[in-house]
Amino acid sequence: RSLATIDGDSFHFRGLAAGSYLVAATGGGAGDSQIVQVQAGQTATVTLHNHGSSSVHGHVSDWRGGAAVVGMRCQTMVDSPSGTLMWGNANPSYSDNNGDFTLDGVAAGSNRIICDGGLPFYSNGIAHLTVVDGQPATVSIPVVKRREGGVVGNIGAVIASDSALVARIATLDPQGAFARAGLKTGDVVVSVDGASVAKLAPMGIDFAIGDRPLGSHAAVGVTRAGKEVVADVVVTTPEQF
Repeated sequence: RSLATIDGDSFHFRGLAAGSYLVAATGGGAGDSQIVQVQAGQTATVTLHNHGSSSVHGHVSDWRGGAAVVGMRCQTMVDSPSGTLMWGNANPSYSDNNGDFTLDGVAAGSNRIICDGGLPFYSNGIAHLTVVDGQPATVSIPVVKRREGGVVGNIGAVIASDSALVARIATLDPQGAFARAGLKTGDVVVSVDGASVAKLAPMGIDFAIGDRPLGSHAAVGVTRAGKEVVADVVVTTPEQF
């Protein structure tokens, strides 16, 4: 990673080896990036555009009971036009006693708001939104609290989500809790014990299923080939940290 030398509205990098580079700008609400091919002995040029910015007002709450969550560190990442995630230029904000936070100077365009770090230990939370220049946006982010002193069960799978928070089973332990319950790679996780997990980050879904006394049952709803399947997941193996 290299930082450019800036002169007015121009910038330059020197001494780059030939190859492909991601050139990105996040300051001043720019939130733009381009892939540049550098040829040996030649100067490559690129233009990055400032698309404007706005503020984002958010609220962090406990997924199980809806209570406000205090002290979560919230920040933004930009889904750049090149398809690469970049840290946004807005300074991080912490959720207050009402669970509220404000991010100023969020780049216009596609963004992900990420909140983490709450104590006692909560999962992280992620929301996807499109920011329009000069138009304040609002977002709600649910997180899942881990039981104090409890043991987190291993679900035997890795859940991954895309920018729209569609959570799929990415990998599966053939001997793990998910596989024993008949779940499959590619299944989209949509509910736990009848409650929607559509707005939870993968860590939150993991906690919602695994953070219960070992030997407990969790009804995990997934969609597969357009149909919903509810699996009885029994978590018996402690998670290793």
